[in-house]
Amino acid sequence: MLTVGEALGIGVMQRARVIAGTGGLDRIIRSITIMDTPDIKNWLRGGELLLSNIFVIRDSPEQQIRLVQDLAESGAAGLGIKLKRYVESVPGRMVELADALNLPLIEMPVDCAWVDVMVPLYTEIINRQAARLARAQEIRFTNAFLWDLLNGYVTSLEVLESRARYVGMPLASAYAVMVLDIDGFERFYLQVLQRDEGRAQELRERFVRIVRSASGHHLPRSLAMDLSDSVTVLAPVPSHTDPADLLRVAGLIKNEVVKASPGITVSVGISRLCQHPLHIPRAYREARQAVALGRELRGAGHTTGYHELGSYRVLLSQGDRSEVEAFCREITGPLEEYEKKHPGLVETLATFLRCNCDPGRCARQLFVHPNTVRYRLRKVEALCGVSLDNQEHRFNLQLALKLRRLVHPENHPPKEE
Repeated sequence: MLTVGEALGIGVMQRARVIAGTGGLDRIIRSITIMDTPDIKNWLRGGELLLSNIFVIRDSPEQQIRLVQDLAESGAAGLGIKLKRYVESVPGRMVELADALNLPLIEMPVDCAWVDVMVPLYTEIINRQAARLARAQEIRFTNAFLWDLLNGYVTSLEVLESRARYVGMPLASAYAVMVLDIDGFERFYLQVLQRDEGRAQELRERFVRIVRSASGHHLPRSLAMDLSDSVTVLAPVPSHTDPADLLRVAGLIKNEVVKASPGITVSVGISRLCQHPLHIPRAYREARQAVALGRELRGAGHTTGYHELGSYRVLLSQGDRSEVEAFCREITGPLEEYEKKHPGLVETLATFLRCNCDPGRCARQLFVHPNTVRYRLRKVEALCGVSLDNQEHRFNLQLALKLRRLVHPENHPPKEE
């Protein structure tokens, strides 16, 4: 797309002078046409830069005013007028109306031929269209690849590597998937956009464009796939990436979108890191679950990491043993490792929780001093990074201990019934 403002820097247009309508310099030029008849309105389709010496309406102030009105109403890009030969200056009423309607009114160089204006501008328009088509083709290939990869249709590492090279996706030590979704788009479409499909499409395109640009800046070498009012970003990252860093980056991307599109909110879901490209479908499911559940639990406009879902991950896993094992490792993994050399903490924690978090009652059941129980519980908190005063932390610990019996029945803790 070529704006009027950009056209003023091309060829003979550099010697042109804007005399009115500077507020419309961002209008898009789609074509250039020459006015040779007063009834030009019948031939306007929108986006024209109209070139004229206004000879055919030089003696009619009414037609001069009507020309500016017709151009503005039809969505024309602007009006370029060559003076001196038939008309000495642009009539004041045309200037005033063009300013009021933000229609660029441009005084063209008197010594230029129209072909010297049209050829360079059409060349630029065609070049930009060609670049857009090439970019659109690239995006289609990327979308197709990501759709297949994210949904698990690519099962061969050899095929994955070949297709990844074609779209410029680097193989990395780890990957993260991020899903950004416009909240309540249907309601926004009905109540705010008033079912205007043109405005809706413009909003979607701006959303996708900003996410692609911002994710490319904050997450180098990432790829993005758009699907209606949602964009999925696949980012190659170092294997030691801190989840907090991904949350921060997601917030920056989301803020850029919201800043450019007042009135909308965007929810974001982020997967855990996956260490193998063929595990990316799992990460995609995690990111989608995170954005959906984060919206339900926290409301619209929040960023949620899958690692923050806690026990909800298990509830959503539909019996996936690997997810259950991952949850247990995350919640009690350090405790399990410590237990191998220093047994007793797991039993103390399980008994404490079974005794409704009463240290005295726990001590009596274990036949130890209450201070011993308190010491062991502080050790549990330090190892697991939790607070036993936090109800959510206690619930996760209790659930992990129960699930541990299913994952490792040979080493299950005391029964809690």
